[in-house]
Amino acid sequence: MGKDPECLDIAYILDGFPAWRAKGWIPVAGDGNGNYFVLTSESNGNPVGFVEPMETEEEIQFYVASNLFIFLREILANEVARTGWPFDAAYISGVDPDLLSLSPLPWS
Repeated sequence: MGKDPECLDIAYILDGFPAWRAKGWIPVAGDGNGNYFVLTSESNGNPVGFVEPMETEEEIQFYVASNLFIFLREILANEVARTGWPFDAAYISGVDPDLLSLSPLPWS
């Protein structure tokens, strides 16, 4: 078996965004358009944020989940049933109320 494609290699991605390594961010997924979901290290846990490098590669545009487990659950649920994640505030308040304590959020 060959090595995974570079686009799936966390170390390769971090080489392209050295500020992420310095901040302790770990890329966990991409949206297919050059944007990333990153696991962050915050004082209130490890929320997952969305980074749009064309805007700024060193700032979270918005948070999408309060932790990695919820991120994985909701990204998969949204693929299957189009739940409204992460943009539906009412849906989020039911499945990830801890996210509401973070800022910025997708709808703000």
